[in-house]
Amino acid sequence: MGMTGVSDAPKYRLLERYVAIDVNDKKPRQVPSPKRFEAFLDPMNNWVVWDHKEQYFAEVGARYLASLPEERAKAFCTMLNILLSKND
Repeated sequence: MGMTGVSDAPKYRLLERYVAIDVNDKKPRQVPSPKRFEAFLDPMNNWVVWDHKEQYFAEVGARYLASLPEERAKAFCTMLNILLSKND
């Protein structure tokens, strides 16, 4: 608290990429869009990257992003979401 009794907490918080939402506003004007790509563990304990737009495994070149180690799946997922977020 400052000397005036008003909290020194920021009035805005950065959520997602380039989306600022006023935390004091009851109805945010812009809601972050869901990610197109998601990395998750399949039933065989392998990691896959899923493309929600195509409703199928994500592809890089001619390779489906399935049966990956966790670190690689998450890295591909992050990279694809950043690179293709402006195209959707």
